[in-house]
Amino acid sequence: MVEQRKTHFGCAALIYLSLLLSACSNSELTIIELQHINPTEVENIIARFSKDDIQYDIVNQKIIFYAPKENIKDLAHLLNQLDSKPNQFLLSFSWGKIKRYSTIQLPSPIIISPEKATFIHINRDYWQATLHASNNKSYSLNFIKQLKDEKQNLDIKSVKLSDGTKVKFKDRDTTQEDHGFSITLTEGIETKINEPQLPQGLYLKLERF
Repeated sequence: MVEQRKTHFGCAALIYLSLLLSACSNSELTIIELQHINPTEVENIIARFSKDDIQYDIVNQKIIFYAPKENIKDLAHLLNQLDSKPNQFLLSFSWGKIKRYSTIQLPSPIIISPEKATFIHINRDYWQATLHASNNKSYSLNFIKQLKDEKQNLDIKSVKLSDGTKVKFKDRDTTQEDHGFSITLTEGIETKINEPQLPQGLYLKLERF
């Protein structure tokens, strides 16, 4: 069982700043510093994985185990695997290799992560883009147009009654799905996009970041 110790400020300061570890504990210590995930995200995993009565403290991105390195080598290996850099890609916009003069200003390259929505301003439209993995090198990039105001959600029609009165009614909802589409991109390959809702002649390129 893993128990988190209550860290006193003076003791933590000695560990973190001066590394006079012996002033805080008589036992051997092992410090693991995580680079990409928050240590609090793996506390449940530490508790389940460890069978020994190991105590630990968290100081910023560091986990201080009150145990020799040999006693937690398997746990340290697991934490190292979990602390991996998430997949990120650079999505760039261009007119391809052909020089083209256009009044349309293309977006600067953006960083996009799979399954996380990213907002892109292309020409006069705002899009929510989400990247989904199809296979090893191919990805589906889903676009949904962001409507500017609620009035665009209404398709208003009017009819004239026999007494001359005009009555307006909502014929149907225009949802975001009505303005959505998907394109397929292959990692590292500049792809011409043939989508009427995007500028004609647009190329997209997806590169691992």
